[in-house]
Amino acid sequence: MPHQRAGGVSIESAEHGDVLWTPQDNGRTRIGFVCPDHLWDDVTAEALIQEARKALHPFTLKIEKLDWWTVYAVGQRVAETYRSGPVFLAGDAAHTHSSAVAQGMNTGIHDATNLAWKLTGALAEWLHEDVLATYDAERRPTAERVIQLDRDIASLISGVIPCHFNAPRDADPNAYLEQVLLNNASFTVGLGIAYEENALNLRRAARATKTSELIGRRAPDAALYRPFAILPCKLYSCMPYIGKFWILVFAGRMEPGPPGGRLEPTCSAAYRDLKECLDHPQSFLHTLAPVFNFLTIPFGTGALQSAEALGEQPLGKTVYDHTGEAYTRYGIDALEGAIVVVRPDSMIGTETSLGADGYDDLHRYFVGVVCSWTKHASIAAQGDTRAVGEILLDDELETIRVVRTAAQ
Repeated sequence: MPHQRAGGVSIESAEHGDVLWTPQDNGRTRIGFVCPDHLWDDVTAEALIQEARKALHPFTLKIEKLDWWTVYAVGQRVAETYRSGPVFLAGDAAHTHSSAVAQGMNTGIHDATNLAWKLTGALAEWLHEDVLATYDAERRPTAERVIQLDRDIASLISGVIPCHFNAPRDADPNAYLEQVLLNNASFTVGLGIAYEENALNLRRAARATKTSELIGRRAPDAALYRPFAILPCKLYSCMPYIGKFWILVFAGRMEPGPPGGRLEPTCSAAYRDLKECLDHPQSFLHTLAPVFNFLTIPFGTGALQSAEALGEQPLGKTVYDHTGEAYTRYGIDALEGAIVVVRPDSMIGTETSLGADGYDDLHRYFVGVVCSWTKHASIAAQGDTRAVGEILLDDELETIRVVRTAAQ
C-alpha cells in the first residue's frame, strides 16, 4: 500500500464503503470499514480480521497483534430539550451520532463551553435567569445540524448518496463526500458555529454593518502590537477567557503628529464621549456586577504613550493595529471606530458605534444580561467564603489578584 505509514489513507471498496486506514503510535494501525449485515449475529475477532482483509483488497493484510476491536450501529439522536429545571444536558447525553470526521469531540466541547460560563464560576451568579434559556436555544440547533451532517457523511462513506441530494444515477458518492466535507469544514472543527439572535446576541436594527453580521459567531483573531513592541501578538492572547465579557473599543485611525501618532479629531471626540459616559456614577460599570474587561485598539503606528495617542486614559490595556488586519476582519471603518462585545465563550454578543450613542447601546445590552451591583453586594454580605482567584499570563509580569467576598 503506498504511503501506508505516512498519513491517513482512504480506500474505496464497493462492499465496505470508504475504508479508513490510520497509522497510530508504536507501529499500530487503525482500520475502519462498513461491517456486512451477516456478521452482526455472530461477531468475532477472527471474522472481523477476515472481513478487514476483504475490505483492503487489492492490498494484503497481515495482523501480528489485535489490540482492540468493536462493532457499533450508526445512530443519530438529539434530546428534545437540553434543560429541565435545574438539570442541563451536554455532550453525549444531549446528542449521539457516528464517529465520522470526529464531530462528537468538538460538539461536546462547545456544549460544555457554552454552559460552563453561564452556570459556574464567578460570572454565573451575576447573570439574569433568562440567560440560561439561551443554552438550549443555541446548542440544540447546532446539534441538529451535526446530526443531519452525520447522516449525510455516514451514508456517503457507505457508498450511498442521500436522496435529498437529487444526484444523477451514475454519480460518484466520493465526489459528493468530498464536497460535503469541504463545505462544512469550518463548522466541523467548531469555528463556523453561529447562534441566532437572543438576549446574548443582540443586533441593532438601525445598524446594518459588516460587523453586525458577526454577531453570534466566533470573534475573529488578528495580529496586534503592544506599545513599543517589535513583534506582533494575537488578539486572543490579549483577551484571555477568565469568565468576563470583553469590550473591544476600536478607537479609530491615528494620524501622524508630534510626538508620535494621535487619534483623528472625530475619533478622539467619540472616544472622549464614551469615556465620560462610562465614568458617570450611573453607568453600567458602577451599577452592574463587575464582569467587564476592556481592550482599546487604535489603528496606526507611531504612538508613544497610550494616553497621549488617545487624548484620554485608555480603557483597559491598549494594543495597536498596525496593518488594519483587525479592523478589516471585524468590518470596522477606521475613520469611525466601533465597539464590539465578546462573550466569555469567545462569541460576539453585540456591536455598536463609538461614542455616547454606542454607550447607550452597551448599557441596554448589559442591563438585560447582568444583574445589578445591589445583588452583588447583598450576596457578598451573606458571608460567601469562597475566594475568587485570577492569574493572567500575558507575556508580561504575572498578575495575581485574590478577592475574598466573605465578611472579614
